[in-house]
Amino acid sequence: AMAEALHDNTTLTTLDLGSSEIGDDGAKAIAEALRDNTTLTTLYLGGNDIGDGGAKAIAEALRVNTTLTTLNLIGNEIGVDGATVIAEALRDNTTLTTLTFFGNNIDSDLQDRIEQLVKINADAPAEEIIPIITSDLQATGSSTLLNVLIEKTNNDDAAARLELLCDQNETIRAAVQSIRNRAMEEEMVAAATRQGYCPWKRAL
Repeated sequence: AMAEALHDNTTLTTLDLGSSEIGDDGAKAIAEALRDNTTLTTLYLGGNDIGDGGAKAIAEALRVNTTLTTLNLIGNEIGVDGATVIAEALRDNTTLTTLTFFGNNIDSDLQDRIEQLVKINADAPAEEIIPIITSDLQATGSSTLLNVLIEKTNNDDAAARLELLCDQNETIRAAVQSIRNRAMEEEMVAAATRQGYCPWKRAL
């Protein structure tokens, strides 16, 4: 009933369902409602044993929901599978700025990655973002988190923030330039291919 009400809700901004024994089925119903809801900003689902199934449903909702800013998923028996899908969804989500996730069945590395992704959404100051991204670049040899940040720079404020990070850190500046160069090369290849020319085909 509560999930059905969320579909049509136009006034409720905070919903506390903590320790309500909703399980994964309840979480899936709430997640379906979140896809349509445009007013809820705070949702507490802690202590409901929603498991990986419920977490995956919530994750899919986070990919399309644009209003939820605070989500509590404490102590929900969420394992690596569910938490990984949550982390992947945070790449697409641009509004969630607070996610409470402790007390689930994941290791500290995955917990840290989720917290890092939320910080990127939360417009954390440069002094917090720089070590997160540089650590990711150095530890993994990839630019995973930096790519996420670049993908989220779809407005003037976000773009200015990225430029500030580049100004303050040489490692980030070089990585951003590399990503942009690669994107330009890929676009040039795609354009040439559309015109019927293969850049790698040699004349016989």
